[in-house]
Amino acid sequence: MVDSSRSNRAKRVRSLMKNKRSDIERWSRQDQLKTWSERTRRAAKFVRKGTSVLDLGCGNMSLRDALPEGCVYIPADIVKRSENCRVIELNQGNWPDEKVDVVAALGVLEYLYDMPAFFLGSSKIGPRLIFSYHVTYVHTPESEDARLNMGWLNNFSLPEIIEAIVKVGGKVDRVDGFVHKKNFTQYLFVISFPRQAA
Repeated sequence: MVDSSRSNRAKRVRSLMKNKRSDIERWSRQDQLKTWSERTRRAAKFVRKGTSVLDLGCGNMSLRDALPEGCVYIPADIVKRSENCRVIELNQGNWPDEKVDVVAALGVLEYLYDMPAFFLGSSKIGPRLIFSYHVTYVHTPESEDARLNMGWLNNFSLPEIIEAIVKVGGKVDRVDGFVHKKNFTQYLFVISFPRQAA
């Protein structure tokens, strides 16, 4: 017997994908914001003391508290999370108008349609990008259903991601797989971009 709530969720996600829309309704709900402590801790290790960090898809802003001393933290999300949070919509090409040392995007790429545009946009904001992504390693109907039920809007392979990074002039400094589940592995990527001319 099919779980009707899972079936409805998958149907809703397919509709979003068909229309290339973001799930603003979902992200407006506080109960949808999770704290991924291990991912946050790992990402913060690649941020140097005293740097400026733009946190795309900041959610509950857990990265802020994990950063080294003296960092300037700038939150940005599809929904205003705090007084100083920049409201953005990356699927519409609506990026924050910032220049920073580090762009962080933890749990964001799964909800974007245009991966090359994401890397290009990141490269214009700062010379370092730290992001996570769940890569499917066995493509089956079950794994496709699992992604839909997570609300993920895409299914990029590891080679596709690396190719898109290199295409915009990025260099992959580090890729770590750190959460292994039945259908996919979550990776943390550390990317360098050449500094943009002023």
